[in-house]
Amino acid sequence: MKIVKIKQKDLERMINEQLINPIKIGKYVYDTYKKLTSPEDKKKSKEDPLPFSEKNLGQELKNQGVMYPDVVMAQSMLETGHFKSDIFLDNNNLFGMKHPRQRQTLSKGPSRGHASFDKWQDSVRDYKMWQDYNKLSNLSKDEYIAKLNRIYCIPPSCGSNNYAKKVQSLLPKASNLIS
Repeated sequence: MKIVKIKQKDLERMINEQLINPIKIGKYVYDTYKKLTSPEDKKKSKEDPLPFSEKNLGQELKNQGVMYPDVVMAQSMLETGHFKSDIFLDNNNLFGMKHPRQRQTLSKGPSRGHASFDKWQDSVRDYKMWQDYNKLSNLSKDEYIAKLNRIYCIPPSCGSNNYAKKVQSLLPKASNLIS
């Protein structure tokens, strides 16, 4: 048996339409569920998410207009342990980002101390929103990496410029994935 949540306004509408009989409500809910999950509707879906791959990530970074996509690719490799971390696999979080308290976000909320996304593409879009919110577009690449170091590498747990050095060490591979 599958439990289906009904919105308050839909329940009120059902009652107003005199669908008070539990059998009628059950049938209505079942029919509505079937309509929403029918294969025809799934085929009509405009935006079937691409499966994750490094190549698809590189393309998405470019499509979203993310600044310094090679640096961001290197950062995602570092933050996800080359796309194997639980935070990435469970939360679709490519950048180790926390759920923001102030700025607009695509995060569904926190999970395991990090932002959680419906799909990995939302993590990329949210990263672009973070870049825009923090007005990072006037920074050079070196300044951008230094800024990441200040944000992601908080002393004393992280030594001086450690994060920046790790990101820079991944840049050659990341650059190949972007092009």
